[in-house]
Amino acid sequence: MNNQQSVQQALMCLEALEAHSAESLSSQDISRLQGVPHAQCVVILTRLEAGGIVRCIGPDAYRLERPLGEMTAFEILEALWAPVEKQPVFQLLFGPAKGPAFKRTLQAAGRLMPVMAAEG
Repeated sequence: MNNQQSVQQALMCLEALEAHSAESLSSQDISRLQGVPHAQCVVILTRLEAGGIVRCIGPDAYRLERPLGEMTAFEILEALWAPVEKQPVFQLLFGPAKGPAFKRTLQAAGRLMPVMAAEG
């Protein structure tokens, strides 16, 4: 997807949220209302939430943080194009209560190391 298309789709998502500002909308509702593919809608909403443009108020319920007219184009673009923090492939578990799970995590990581070394 190109930048122009992602900006257009982000604006469409924001317009849907603005039009329904009295209620929250799910990503599926926004996708259906605006014709934005659902997977792309989720990516856009996630980025806009991380940028403080929208707020997730439930499992899949979004609202604007403030009226769209109070936002600048720069704020929206900055949120949309900000680098995404990558999540680790797996999470290490620490603590005495998580001992067996931590051991399994280390064992799995040990098995992956030769595979990753061979690929690199």
